Amino acid sequence: MIRRRTAMLTAGLALLTATAMTSFTPTLAASTTSAAVHGVGPAGSTKDAIWIATSATDHFSCGITTTFTLWCWGENDLGQLGLGGTDPSRDPLQVGSDDDWASLASNTDHSCAIKQDGTLWCWGNNTNGELGDGTTTMRTSPVQVPGSGWSQASAGYSHTCAVKTDGTLWCWGANDHGQLGIGDLPEQDSPHQVGTGTAWASVAGGGYHTCALRTDKTLWCWGSNANGELGTGKGTVKLRPVQIGHQKWSQVSAGGQHTCGVQTASTLWCWGNDGINPQVGKPAQVGALNTWSSVSAGVANTCAIQDDGTLWCWGINDHGQLGQGDLDPSATPIQVKPTATWLSVSTGGQHTCAIRSDKNLWCFGQNLWGEMGDHSLGDRFIPTPVDRISIWKTISDGGGNHNCTITRQQALWCWGLNDHGQLGDGTTTDQTLPETIGTDLWTAVTGGESYSCGIHDDGTLWCWGANGKGQLGTGRTRAAKTPTQIGTDTDWASVNAAVDHTCAVKTDGTLWCWGNNSRGELGIGSKTDALSPTQVGHDSNWASVSPGPTHTCALKTDGSLWCWGDNANGEVGDGTQRLRTSPVAIGSASWATVSAGGQFTCGTQADGTLWCWGLDDHGQIAQPPVSGDELVPTQVGDLDVWVQVDSATDHSCAVQTGLTLWCWGNNDHGDLGNDSTESDSPVAIPQKIWTRAVTFDSMSCGWKTDDTMACWGNDTIGQLGDGSPVSQRTGFVSVVIVPN
Repeated sequence: MIRRRTAMLTAGLALLTATAMTSFTPTLAASTTSAAVHGVGPAGSTKDAIWIATSATDHFSCGITTTFTLWCWGENDLGQLGLGGTDPSRDPLQVGSDDDWASLASNTDHSCAIKQDGTLWCWGNNTNGELGDGTTTMRTSPVQVPGSGWSQASAGYSHTCAVKTDGTLWCWGANDHGQLGIGDLPEQDSPHQVGTGTAWASVAGGGYHTCALRTDKTLWCWGSNANGELGTGKGTVKLRPVQIGHQKWSQVSAGGQHTCGVQTASTLWCWGNDGINPQVGKPAQVGALNTWSSVSAGVANTCAIQDDGTLWCWGINDHGQLGQGDLDPSATPIQVKPTATWLSVSTGGQHTCAIRSDKNLWCFGQNLWGEMGDHSLGDRFIPTPVDRISIWKTISDGGGNHNCTITRQQALWCWGLNDHGQLGDGTTTDQTLPETIGTDLWTAVTGGESYSCGIHDDGTLWCWGANGKGQLGTGRTRAAKTPTQIGTDTDWASVNAAVDHTCAVKTDGTLWCWGNNSRGELGIGSKTDALSPTQVGHDSNWASVSPGPTHTCALKTDGSLWCWGDNANGEVGDGTQRLRTSPVAIGSASWATVSAGGQFTCGTQADGTLWCWGLDDHGQIAQPPVSGDELVPTQVGDLDVWVQVDSATDHSCAVQTGLTLWCWGNNDHGDLGNDSTESDSPVAIPQKIWTRAVTFDSMSCGWKTDDTMACWGNDTIGQLGDGSPVSQRTGFVSVVIVPN
């Protein structure tokens, strides 16, 4: 580990972007004693937590909640999470069980925190004595630093400094560049006082240098100055504190090889090497504004907050650490999206964490080890809430490039492609993370190729998006960018959309379809399109319906299966290849679920068996390749453990009774959850945690036992909903909720 760290530093700033030099110590609000944190101890949960402090560093993050509990997550190879072991975590885990933490400071692979009684505790890597416990032994749990009356601490790269309530300043750890400020170079494994002064107010540890403010608001720095990070002009190492100019400062932050600070006049200044701007050896003003309130210097990126609470970042952006939704670097401050009011920010090496005005914690940037704390891996290009994986009630089934879902609180969220207004937010702007759509309460939602439909809790039906074939049911072919009510009926029970036709069941058991009918997919006895809901036959015992691109299947309350529409490949399942414009009964078995795919169909019978039929050019009906298309339902294997199946264009996924999830068919985009080729037999998805499968054009999603959701497959425009569009994901990623 030491060889890795030394090599990175000596190689220059380009390799330093994997290491964070940051410290954040918040002002403890006296009124933040009420909390909504659920769970106690290392196995607890911070869902709905309210945060007062955060620290983002190399590959991990930490935070303190309003219950004064301490939580960490991310990489943990040197015990930097303080959990008593070295296992990493994608979720925030509580450090011990104490509830009296007041402030926090973290750096590359160690952390320190102060309790309300003024005691100081550190944990993690201790190769250079940076934990201050008199040893160089790694600590996987907090150990107390000798002394008392500590008021503020800051963790440098491999050293630590802290201020006591009596105004004295103390440092310990690595000292090869004089970063301890004690007049010589030997490292120290316990606190050593910096001079004899008693007027120190705060301290900020950086890479190989340290800066501090005195009570008279003067700024002092010491240690390495190879890049001008001390502000005295480039070059000379300083073994003791030297004053930087004569200005008055309200805050300072020491980064990897640069330093930034806010003067009392609210102007922002930086110096040294920030990885993107020309190196300067003395403080240089950032812009001309005098509206800055705080700043956090990382390794090759910096973030600062203005008086109005807006958050601005600049520097390298190779992992989205600037929070812009892209990877473009910036040499000047740019506002973090989406617009919000922020209280504090902590800038790490390649990720950033910040607290909003509602005291919710958000992170963005690299997520290699779970630094985001949102249960998943994969970089985040815009702020993502920590530990806010959504509890989903249902997701749209039928779309491919966009998705909509409903939470347990009946709120509607959509994300993905939006070229026809299918997200319902009034725009045609694509979204890579879920966004809430209005404030109405919803009970059902479905997605077609470029449109969506849903049902309000009052039983009314609403649709939006593309409408070239009348698939919205509004009586015309004009598109809608926001949810538009279909008729005035208030007795809609369920709705399902396909490519460009829609079907729905009412509470009285009647079945209605509308939209494109060129292949008889509406089941109304003709091939004429319908621009508004049209009843299918006269029966009133329909239970559910599943429309495919050009054919439709439905179940009645007696368990009978009926299909109609295009039948060129036997997808209707009646033993013929004749197009059917009205429902025809398929066999005499009792069915539990059915799903119409591209030109095929799959379903589960009441006895737990799985059956598929129709086109088999990609293995989508899970039959041996020599069998060819199947014109009638054909059993998949011989198991009777299948509980639900869902089919898309050319692949399917299904759940068994043992909470296992299986997929088969085309795998061009990782649709099956792996990076192999297509499969004509079910392939298991890792873990036994699945309760329901949902498939789309070239992606899949699964419901977990904790009612959270994960997706995999095609992600070219962000349809997986994790905020980081890539060509495909062959491992599942958690879908996260990000309020506007």
